[in-house]
Amino acid sequence: MLLVACIFLLTPFFSLSSFAQNPSIVPDDLCVDLNSSSGVSVFDNDSNIPEGSTVLLEGSYFCFNLDPQTGQIVWSDTADETCCGVQQSFYMVFNAEGTYIGGAPITVEIKCGKPDCGLINLDDFIGGTAGVDNGDGQISFGRCVSVCEFSKPTLFLTYNPLFTYNWTLPEGFSVGANPAEIVVDYGAAGDSYILLEIIDASGVSTTYNICVDILAGPQAAFTTSGYACLDAPMTFENLFPYAASYTWDFGDATVIMDDGQFVQHTYSSPGTYTVTLTATLPVYGPEGNALCCCTAVMEMEVVVDELPGPQITCVSTLCEGDEATYTTDATGCSNYTWTVLDADSNPVAFTGQGTNSISVVWGAGPFGSVTLDVSGCDETYCPSPTTVIIPIVSAVSDVNGPIVV
Repeated sequence: MLLVACIFLLTPFFSLSSFAQNPSIVPDDLCVDLNSSSGVSVFDNDSNIPEGSTVLLEGSYFCFNLDPQTGQIVWSDTADETCCGVQQSFYMVFNAEGTYIGGAPITVEIKCGKPDCGLINLDDFIGGTAGVDNGDGQISFGRCVSVCEFSKPTLFLTYNPLFTYNWTLPEGFSVGANPAEIVVDYGAAGDSYILLEIIDASGVSTTYNICVDILAGPQAAFTTSGYACLDAPMTFENLFPYAASYTWDFGDATVIMDDGQFVQHTYSSPGTYTVTLTATLPVYGPEGNALCCCTAVMEMEVVVDELPGPQITCVSTLCEGDEATYTTDATGCSNYTWTVLDADSNPVAFTGQGTNSISVVWGAGPFGSVTLDVSGCDETYCPSPTTVIIPIVSAVSDVNGPIVV
């Protein structure tokens, strides 16, 4: 079982220079494992527990404890799924003589691994949840099966070869390894159901009506020219950069995680590559409980030319109002055609058109682009223009991050 502590807050009520409190928050995308070999300190990295002192933890003994010498919170041997959620404790510091010299309350929010909604054990409903007879010969339950939209999960229960299993669903499905297992092809988010009739060895029939909550997941969609020069950046635009995480597989053994609107990748060998974008979004219930970790995938083939493209130098993050010079290594060209655009695809004024170097004064961000098309050069280049994305920090920008730090 994976337990991760995503938020760790200390609310000190005393002031003591030896015990500078650590008011840090670990964001969701940087969750850390708390186990026997690692933990979260209740003190700043620069603070030390006075020699001979001991630190004790009050509360939440079942889930975690605190090393009395290091001040590190670590998981206890008895920690399990019941530790998920908010845990509150209080740490106390005693000097070598055993006198209490300080302490503070601790709140730890533990977000555990998301359920695997691709493999659903219906025994958790039929065998472990008290059902209600609807009066129509069907037994229903107070909670629903959660699945991700446009997914194909496997639903199963313990198979008894002496029983008969009759499935009825509005979606298309196929029988799996045995009659007690099906693979369902779910569509868009909404409500659905599963009707399962089980006839036992004595011929007694029982019908279960299980509601299904089809959860809205992320969207994975991107655009690109689909063609790039060798050793020149290919630009990919993420059309829905709103999920928790995005994984790009460029088909050349390069895999990165990047949640930005634009991603660039340079191929060092010509050929055809399959680019895969996977968007991941954890879906929580109204009480903050993890329901599913939903994903969406898009694939596209791209082609890399055997010929290199002109390189553009001086690509870096700038501030609004900065002036920058961009130069190409392509020499002796009869044609240098530059295009400079802002984030809304509006032209940006620049000087140097028709030469191997231009100067640009950038306006507001969050980005701009510089594109170069050359012909008649000393070296033969591929016909695709080279485009680079320029990150720009606007004079006034939104800052994303925790409200409390």
